[in-house]
Amino acid sequence: MNQVEIENRLLHEIHNLSVEKLEKTLDFVLSLKNRVFQDVSPQNDDDHLIQKTQGICGGSPHIRNTRIPVRSLVQYRQLNTSDSELLEIYPALKQSDLKAAWKYYDLCQNEIDQEIEEENCL
Repeated sequence: MNQVEIENRLLHEIHNLSVEKLEKTLDFVLSLKNRVFQDVSPQNDDDHLIQKTQGICGGSPHIRNTRIPVRSLVQYRQLNTSDSELLEIYPALKQSDLKAAWKYYDLCQNEIDQEIEEENCL
């Protein structure tokens, strides 16, 4: 089953849920997302490598304590820029930052692709 088929199936299932069941399902999905991102935290849950901070990068996901959006790294990668080249371009980054960015993109590809598309329309 491809991503479009999965999304269509989920949308169909969501339409059949009551508001209460939908809220419970969303809470469950968010708790799963939090568990998935635990391993991209270097020391503790308060120090995530990927952050979304209002007022920084327009609230877009970015590498912790920087103004480097995940979408920029993804765009470089789509141009076949290697991790080692990215680390030269962005000397403040570490390999663990890139690993977290790629994992975030794998999990939230639609979000990042939409940001890239919106940026390209400007």
